[in-house]
Amino acid sequence: DYQSQDGHLLYARALAENGHLAEAESEYQALINYYTGPEARFRYYQLLMDQGKMEAAKQQLETILTTARCAKPHYRKLHKAWLSKTQQAIKLFS
Repeated sequence: DYQSQDGHLLYARALAENGHLAEAESEYQALINYYTGPEARFRYYQLLMDQGKMEAAKQQLETILTTARCAKPHYRKLHKAWLSKTQQAIKLFS
């Protein structure tokens, strides 16, 4: 039952890059349930945007921001780059 979050992320990204969007989406849906930082959810947002699923994509960004607001300062510092990308991306929906 071992799960490598980095390996799983790499697999999901590879599927998306090779045009296997449905499989990539399924992998991201599983991955975001246990991935410890915002990267997986942000990449899932990007996949949803590429598929034109705007509302679902926006929901992923909102989840990232909500998680960051509730997290300790260390989390926000550690994931500053991804949180910055998220804040920029959410502006597309304003």
